[in-house]
Amino acid sequence: MWWRRGGAAALVIWVTTAGCGPGRVERAARQGRRSTAFQEMCETWQLDHTILPSLLATYREHRPCLRLPRIARAVLEAVHGTWRTAIVTNGPPDVQARKVEALGVSALVDVVVLAESCGTGRGKPERAVFMQALDAVGVRPRHAVMVGDDPWCDVAGARAAGLQTIRVRRGRLRGAADATGAAPDAVVTTLAVVPAVAERLFQERLRDAD
Repeated sequence: MWWRRGGAAALVIWVTTAGCGPGRVERAARQGRRSTAFQEMCETWQLDHTILPSLLATYREHRPCLRLPRIARAVLEAVHGTWRTAIVTNGPPDVQARKVEALGVSALVDVVVLAESCGTGRGKPERAVFMQALDAVGVRPRHAVMVGDDPWCDVAGARAAGLQTIRVRRGRLRGAADATGAAPDAVVTTLAVVPAVAERLFQERLRDAD
């Protein structure tokens, strides 16, 4: 949400200074479907479609003003130095790299994997993405737990790679159905309980291996 708002604000500034049309671009961006937002903006405000590349570049290249949610920071700080942790994120690598920098998460985890820079470039749920993260932190799949909110990209992808999974049911994917044949090992509604749940899953797997 904050990334989209920042990008929309950057577009307002660009369109206004370029003299290409009115400044109510943020509203048009919110109303348009995500994949066609820029085209719909141009149609709504009668902008020349030749400026689409510039609009897209402005949106993607703006310096985001992001803040890591308090609970997310608290959890990462609590396990930092005790667990080996990685963040695996989908999206255009240049955009995601700026988000990571703005959020300051690199200091809170061992590695950040820009998923679309791995394997075939399709990102999660591709197995190579998870394996790169595991290799970077030196952990085997059976000793790892993936935490995410996306039932396909996070849960199904991680399970296929041999990891245990915790699904966080919140936000826009709260009501999404589990991927067929890939139910998570645990479901939570807040990140606050993730460390305890992950520890329980790990201990259960150790007992099963005995």
